[in-house]
Amino acid sequence: MINLYCLIWGECVQVFRICDKAEVDKIFKDMDFKDIGASGKMHKRKPGEATVNNHVYDEDEMYMHFFPKFSDLFYINLEKGKCVCTYDIPEEILDASLGYGEYMDLFTYSIPRKVPEYCINNKLLKFEYLTQVKLLTNDISYIDFLSEEPLDDFYELIYSKQASKHK
Repeated sequence: MINLYCLIWGECVQVFRICDKAEVDKIFKDMDFKDIGASGKMHKRKPGEATVNNHVYDEDEMYMHFFPKFSDLFYINLEKGKCVCTYDIPEEILDASLGYGEYMDLFTYSIPRKVPEYCINNKLLKFEYLTQVKLLTNDISYIDFLSEEPLDDFYELIYSKQASKHK
């Protein structure tokens, strides 16, 4: 299915987000992203605070973070009960919201890493960008991801734009 917004805006890029099932349920109930994500106030830096996070937040707005690669979701934690959401977002929106977040190294968990991510004001997002939601039925470790085995046993597909259904 062709994303109409991508035809109008231009090229779309697939990005990934991890969230709670309650967030997904709210998105489907409201069919928008109002009150989804984190407030800009949550990301306010203290004077002199050192961070590689270079996103600029308006304290009165809500933001959602997305990763360009599925594997970057492991910086957040892929645990049972979480949802992996896939979006096709117009490139122009992504280009304007690309920055870096600071996450702990996947192997040592002690060294901060500068990780590319998109921080998008939720007012710019449209329901039509959401293409797939998978509910994790098991924890997925980075070792699981690196294995040659398919990850199909680790999740249940609860929404696919092509099938247009939500469980």
